[in-house]
Amino acid sequence: MRVYTKKVFFVVVGLLWIVTGCSSRDTFKISGDISDGREITLRMLVYSPSGVRPEVLAARSGHFEYEAPAASDHRKTFIEIYSNDYTLLGLLAVEGGDKEEVTVDPAGISGFRIQTATNETDTTSFNDMLNLWLSNTEKIDNESISEFISLYPYNAASYALLTTLYDASIDPLGAYELLSKIEPDARPGYYDNGFGFISYNRGVLPGNYKVLPDTLFCAADTFFILDPAKYKTMLLAFTAEGDQRADSVVPLLRYAGEYAKKDSVLALEYNLSPDTVTWRRALRNDRRKPLKTDEPKTDTKKSNKNKKNEPKSISDNPLNKNKVVDEEPINWVSVWTGTGVGTPGVDKYPVTGLPYYIVATPDTILYSGTSASSARDALPEQKQGKKKN
Repeated sequence: MRVYTKKVFFVVVGLLWIVTGCSSRDTFKISGDISDGREITLRMLVYSPSGVRPEVLAARSGHFEYEAPAASDHRKTFIEIYSNDYTLLGLLAVEGGDKEEVTVDPAGISGFRIQTATNETDTTSFNDMLNLWLSNTEKIDNESISEFISLYPYNAASYALLTTLYDASIDPLGAYELLSKIEPDARPGYYDNGFGFISYNRGVLPGNYKVLPDTLFCAADTFFILDPAKYKTMLLAFTAEGDQRADSVVPLLRYAGEYAKKDSVLALEYNLSPDTVTWRRALRNDRRKPLKTDEPKTDTKKSNKNKKNEPKSISDNPLNKNKVVDEEPINWVSVWTGTGVGTPGVDKYPVTGLPYYIVATPDTILYSGTSASSARDALPEQKQGKKKN
């Protein structure tokens, strides 16, 4: 799973801590160069025994520096570096007195290098082993990460790779087995990427958990406060780009979105696209997609004759297959969490693949699974409509 990112408390804060009155052993420093020399914005997640904090850095003329207090008890601080669109670009571990030099490739973590790593075979060193692995790995995928973890279960780099780059949606059980291989000392409690979802996935049934409050990043660069108590019914759709999006995901979201105001229904999409560009592109495409349903087709000629009289809105029948509009507003809430079903906001739920749907009330889960039609049937408003017919 690629990005713990994405707790949306990634707020733009003025960064670079200026530490005064401290010895060099009380702080660590990272000096970085952008591989192509461009000016970019970087985001960081800094995990220390005192907590997790998000940071934002500006790389000016292709260079950036970051200095911050180190843990007083000499424990490691773990750092994840992301692009402004939350693509993972680097990983490293530091402690008091460290002065690390790194090269960041805007294209992705494959080009990340820790210049101050010794490149020797100190298999306990996070930075040395990560640097060697990146230098010698042609393709970063589940297989290459599994091999690293099997060889170095005692190295915290194994945990970092598993929780940021491993795609657990492909093989949740395999991810859980890899997690169990990593030694406890290599996964300190304060470096918590929400990977506990994997064990939670096993044996979870509807009714055993609830939708929890959260703060999530919206398409309009704002935050959505999820307060389950405000809604009678909630549809949570965990999605990404793909063939099923136009066929089943969007029609279901539009259908639930039609009831949003009048019946206190929340239609909420958790988009797990790899970056915000892909996410926003999907939303733009959603405006132009035809709406589909199980209703029978009507005569094509009649449809064409009456085309001028068709309403611009689909509120009368949100699932009418024959009303194809050039552009229809998004009537659901779409939030971006980044890739990985172990990321915050997603790790609470038993999401084993995409798309995945949960229909819930504030007190219980009505449906949890991969079927869009079953999710639609679980919506109370849909059931009432059937009874009237």
